[in-house]
Amino acid sequence: MRTFGAALLATALIATSAFAAPLLPGKPAGVKKAQAGDTNTVMIVAGVGIVGLGIGLAAASGDGDAPKTAPTTTTTTTTTTS
Repeated sequence: MRTFGAALLATALIATSAFAAPLLPGKPAGVKKAQAGDTNTVMIVAGVGIVGLGIGLAAASGDGDAPKTAPTTTTTTTTTTS
């Protein structure tokens, strides 16, 4: 399993750099677009934060740790003597 994981990681690293387009001298690298940000990224981060907050609140507001006690019953008897 470790060998398979190592081979998969090495393949992914090699494939990523092999298919990357090289930057040509004198051509713009798209810095302004990268600096502008992406609204999808903001929405994804906000969504993950809201889901995390919901999970945190659900985990914190449970009464699952309360000790359970059995109900107690008392019986009374009366004896009569003659």
